[in-house]
Amino acid sequence: MNYINADTEGIDTVIESIKDDLYAALGLVWSGEIDAHGRVYKNVDSSNRVKPERYISNGDYREVFLSDKIAAAFFFLTSDRDTSTDEMVFVSPTKIVFMLNLNKIYPSKVGRADELARADALDIIREYTFQNFDITGIQKGLRQVFAGLDISQMKYSDIQPYHCFSVDVDLQYHLTKKCN
Repeated sequence: MNYINADTEGIDTVIESIKDDLYAALGLVWSGEIDAHGRVYKNVDSSNRVKPERYISNGDYREVFLSDKIAAAFFFLTSDRDTSTDEMVFVSPTKIVFMLNLNKIYPSKVGRADELARADALDIIREYTFQNFDITGIQKGLRQVFAGLDISQMKYSDIQPYHCFSVDVDLQYHLTKKCN
C-alpha cells in the first residue's frame, strides 16, 4: 500500500515524489505487497528511548515494523541537520530504508537474495525516480541502518528470509515556495 501524504511542504514534497516513483517501479520487479511510507520521525518515548515512527494523523505515530503479512516496506529517515550554500536549496543526508522478506519478494529464488534486492532497489532509484539527490552509499543490517535508535521492539532481524538495508542519499529540496 502506498501511504499518500497529500499536503506536503519542503523535503516532504520531494520524498513523496520519490516514494511514488519507487512504489510503482518496485511493484514491477518484486512480488507481494509493498508498504511505501514517507518520512519517518525520531520520536522520544516516555522511557527516553528514541524510536523510528511514522506519522498517522492528529499527533498519532506508529513505529515502523515489517509485518509478516507483507513482502516489503520502505520509508525515508532524514538527518537532524540539513545544510545550504545559498539559503534556497537545502541538502539532507537521508536513508531510503528497505525492510524485506526475501522469500516473498522473490518467491522462486533459491538461497539468500539480499544482493539481488539491493541491486534492484539501487537500479530503480537511479533510473525511475525524480532525481533530487546524489547516492552516497548503502548500509546493511538493522543495527547499522537504525544506529542511534531503539529497535528493541522490531521482531525480525537480518536472518533469512529477512533483510534490512538503506540506500543513502543527499536529498536536495527547497524550503521556500519562492523556488518551486
